[in-house]
Amino acid sequence: MGYARVSSKEQNLDRQIIALKQYVPEENIVVDKTSGKDLQRPGYQALKGTLGLRKGDTLVIKSLDRLSRNKAEMKQELKWFQDNGITLAASIACCTPLAAAQITMTQVAGYEFADYFKYCFPLTVICYIAIIVVVPFFFPILPFR
Repeated sequence: MGYARVSSKEQNLDRQIIALKQYVPEENIVVDKTSGKDLQRPGYQALKGTLGLRKGDTLVIKSLDRLSRNKAEMKQELKWFQDNGITLAASIACCTPLAAAQITMTQVAGYEFADYFKYCFPLTVICYIAIIVVVPFFFPILPFR
């Protein structure tokens, strides 16, 4: 199952749905166009209801903040998933200014800041090398004449 959420009816879900369709058939993606201030959202509650997620299922979301913006609620939800045998899959961006914020969010899921150095730091170094060394090799900066 997949879950996509935006905060208002005017916002667009397309990017999230495109990303989720790589892992989940579109008919299995549940959407909400409601604020993440609490968990009382029709689509999300349906996922947790009797016709939704079952033990052994995986819920795919674009990022953890699609579940909730409240750390305590998110921790409670992650425990609910764990207690019910449901796996949660979410992406994290390591090579962006948002990486530190996402690492903070993943601490709720039981990850430690040290995990950043284990997973994200090597990717950041690889990106840095690619940008500084490899890209100029293929796209040399020509002197002005």
